[in-house]
Amino acid sequence: MGKSVVLGEYRQFHDAFDPALPVQEWLWRETKMDDRDTAAVLHRFLFTRNDLARPIGTLSGGEKSRLQLARLVTSKISFLILDEPTNHLDIPSCEQLEEMLEEFDGTLLVVSHDRYFLDRLVTRVIEVEDRGLVSHPMGFTEWWRAKRDAGRRRRRRALVEHGPLGSAPIQGGGGASLAATKEREREQRKRRSRLQAVEKDIAQLEARQSEALRALEAAATGSYERERMQRLESDYADACARLAALYAEWEALAAAWEGA
Repeated sequence: MGKSVVLGEYRQFHDAFDPALPVQEWLWRETKMDDRDTAAVLHRFLFTRNDLARPIGTLSGGEKSRLQLARLVTSKISFLILDEPTNHLDIPSCEQLEEMLEEFDGTLLVVSHDRYFLDRLVTRVIEVEDRGLVSHPMGFTEWWRAKRDAGRRRRRRALVEHGPLGSAPIQGGGGASLAATKEREREQRKRRSRLQAVEKDIAQLEARQSEALRALEAAATGSYERERMQRLESDYADACARLAALYAEWEALAAAWEGA
């Protein structure tokens, strides 16, 4: 932040509105543009002539999102913070928003789960890691693939360093009883079995994730079919979520295996 920075914020809960004000009047008060310019901006954000006099309180969540974004992209803002800006927006509204933001020559700080929105606009990813921020000067998909590949290399390296599953010796240690040693051996066998199962599941899900990503990329370059895109996005998100859980389980099991 600096003296010349003009900050703007998109609030996904729409708590910055006076619900009694008409749409066009609210935008005029916020931007000081004349009637013709405010009408033109609202039209770009898919508001009709009949919408201009509607009280804001009668708008849907998606319409409120479009109105808030119309103000932000036409104000003299140099640093724009967007919190889940595509929530509640239909496909045409998302595309209109992306086009408007591509014309914005300031800085965008975006929090979003919409990977297509991120791929179109983002040039740097900030990752929260160990209570700190790590900057990655690349697009979202490039960062995601690099992170996934690093995870694969880390798992392969761990297996190479510690040998095949089942090869690690079980140390009884000092005066440990035979029963305690056998219990540790049973626990290690359980971990070995679960590790093998998790590794198999990870391989299958990584293949499914890659297939879903290819399908999404192919669909994005062709004609846009909303229901198909939503189905593909759901498949991809499900694979990502399940993989994240399996990666975490694998790391916990591997740590327990190495420490036993």
